[in-house]
Amino acid sequence: MLPPGVQNVLFSATFPDHVKEFANDFAPEANQIFLKKEEVTVEAIKQLYLECDGEEQKYNALSALYDIMSIGQSIVFCKVSSFDR
Repeated sequence: MLPPGVQNVLFSATFPDHVKEFANDFAPEANQIFLKKEEVTVEAIKQLYLECDGEEQKYNALSALYDIMSIGQSIVFCKVSSFDR
């Protein structure tokens, strides 16, 4: 019942087996990223919140973030000003 082109992201510090099974049923061809337990510590996790005034500032902020982080190191959530259906 979701519109075409919708993107879903599931992430958690832990995924019980029943959640993994649901995710595989829901999105069987999804990309999965797993980290070794010793690679992730509370001290290593940083959160950042940026409030941007307009699309240009948002683009510049995202560009700056992508210059210093790899895609495997980050999850970026953005509120879009308009939604194309």
